[in-house]
Amino acid sequence: MSAPRTRSPGSRPGPWPRTSPPNCSQPRPAPARWPLIAFALAQHRHARGARLPAALVLGGHRAPHLPAPLPDEPGIPDADLVRTLDAYGGLPRILLDHPEWLAALLPIVRDDLRLCAAAGTVARTPLPVALHAFGGAEDRLVTVPEVREWARYSTRESEIAVVPGGHFFPREAPGFPEFLSAVLRRYEAAPGAIPGTAPGPAGAGQG
Repeated sequence: MSAPRTRSPGSRPGPWPRTSPPNCSQPRPAPARWPLIAFALAQHRHARGARLPAALVLGGHRAPHLPAPLPDEPGIPDADLVRTLDAYGGLPRILLDHPEWLAALLPIVRDDLRLCAAAGTVARTPLPVALHAFGGAEDRLVTVPEVREWARYSTRESEIAVVPGGHFFPREAPGFPEFLSAVLRRYEAAPGAIPGTAPGPAGAGQG
């Protein structure tokens, strides 16, 4: 396993240009399951000897050997679940002002909690692919040390980027889309460097 490189806010000039994030009429949080699904798919393909992506790009999710941030409690009332998520910074503030949006989101949140609680069933073999993991500096739901634990799952380059903001740092960190695009451009035409790799990154949004 290679030593990870870590980027932090202000660690080098330029990653976060002073531009305003785009306005969204409605919040659309990325399901927390995406990083875990991307990792599980890469593990499955590796076990079968199938082609792997050139890189895994993961955001806002703790490493799979760590416990889920919130318990899977199917019977917990919606109001209690909302209060718990809000206390951890796991809900965009605008949702609390729009009960109709919140009601539509809660079934997805419950699905995410069940999937995250099942992370212990995912294989945890270090993979021969580059790994980029992003975490919000002020995220209370998924802390920076928990994001850094992803480094153990790559035998190649691993980069842990700590960006401004909380759990929803893709919307809170000015310039984040441009920064992410720069990471992805490294792999646009990258051929499989070793047997079992394939061009292009396998990405997963913030969870």
